[in-house]
Amino acid sequence: MGKYFSFSGKATRSEFWAVNVIVLLGGWIALIGALVFSAGIALASELVGGFFVLSSFAAWLIGSLWLILAVGVRRCRDAGISPFWVIPLVLPIMFVIMTIIFGVLPSEKESVAVAE
Repeated sequence: MGKYFSFSGKATRSEFWAVNVIVLLGGWIALIGALVFSAGIALASELVGGFFVLSSFAAWLIGSLWLILAVGVRRCRDAGISPFWVIPLVLPIMFVIMTIIFGVLPSEKESVAVAE
């Protein structure tokens, strides 16, 4: 599990997509769970229910941001592009565009040294 939060090394396309799908599904599960739980609380107070939904979404966002950036940096290294291309991942619209681009880039071919 420590590999997923590390910025060193490389990530294949399958690893990149797996992490993004898991983060997306985890976000939906967190949101649905928060909405269901807050529905019961909302009967007592709408403010408390809304706060619970927002705080659980914020917890998911903070927890998954590091994971997404780490796998993005490793995927950039694998594709042979600068890891600074993950900076647009923090913008909502650019996240979707950059995720698709990173997901379809082929891995960089390893250069083979010729023995003399």
